[in-house]
Amino acid sequence: MTMRFDVKASLEAVRQRNLDCEGVPMILALRGAQPAPENDRRRVEGQRLARLIAVVHSQLVETESVKSTGAAQGIEDMDEVRAISHEQALVIEAVSVVAELVVGRLTNDDYPRLDEFEESPDVRAADGSLLNDFLGALEEGRWITVVNYHNTPASTSDDLARSLAVYARHYSSAGMSDLATLFATGRWNGVRDPILPVFYEGHRNNFEQAGPASDAAGLVAWFFLITGFVSADPAEQVAFARAHHIGLADEEIGRDRIAMSWDEAAQLSRHHVVTSHTASHFPAHHLTSPRDVAIEVLAPTEQVKRATGRPSCAHAWLYGSAMGLDEDRDRMLYDAGYRWCFSNLAIDDVAYWAMSSQT
Repeated sequence: MTMRFDVKASLEAVRQRNLDCEGVPMILALRGAQPAPENDRRRVEGQRLARLIAVVHSQLVETESVKSTGAAQGIEDMDEVRAISHEQALVIEAVSVVAELVVGRLTNDDYPRLDEFEESPDVRAADGSLLNDFLGALEEGRWITVVNYHNTPASTSDDLARSLAVYARHYSSAGMSDLATLFATGRWNGVRDPILPVFYEGHRNNFEQAGPASDAAGLVAWFFLITGFVSADPAEQVAFARAHHIGLADEEIGRDRIAMSWDEAAQLSRHHVVTSHTASHFPAHHLTSPRDVAIEVLAPTEQVKRATGRPSCAHAWLYGSAMGLDEDRDRMLYDAGYRWCFSNLAIDDVAYWAMSSQT
């Protein structure tokens, strides 16, 4: 039996999480990582996740959901459409639905029970390699759970703290060394699977709400800072945000500053991972000149290093572009010293792709 449910409603739930400043669960492939050992429990769980994603993807293909529900993924302007292909949007939607069922249901009992999928056949799409590559990574145990946040205003602090506490009961925390070991060996020695709470953009309320809530839950959080936002004069930060696709909560307007300071970033780095998210919320496909590279790739990691004592370990583009699409761009991230690139569907080993482009 293949379970069917209201895919549009599930996608709307994901969108509503964003609107409500809640974390959006996602399952990311670890591209360039070593496979988990044979019969490892992460392979077993990855195979189950792959089956669920394949089933949901097949339903999306049948209903051509991207055409009717693309707005649920925030694909509303032509620039984002150029960054995210139709094929990629389908896979993102399928993974989003399954991640919401697996992770989101921990804080919401209204979702369908996962065991209703257990008799589903191994349905695999034949309309391109992106889905198959993603499912293959899961089946080899090369995957990790993340929860993506942006704004965390004070009005959401109780819900944020409650959700992080729930995740901490079901998952193990993962910092830089943990992620490096997972990539290098394919092994995760924790009793529970790893999770990464990821906070994008550098809002001051990330420092005020997300940092303390993560500390209380005993989780290592990952903070991706738009360095131009953090460096902007406080009087100009609202204008900067509105000009660079940075969402604001109404309650932030009128505060003395809405981006965290570099001193606050340094404080977060004592217990969490602080890294960069370009200087101006920059999309990969806009990178056309050495000046762009200097401003958006090289300068951010140096700013993070000056503040925290460590350069950026990870990079992320606006719209979540992945590696493996442009050899020059891949090599550029490697030369800048980044270890990983976070995207819509993967955490990429930068060295893996940079070295692949040389063969």
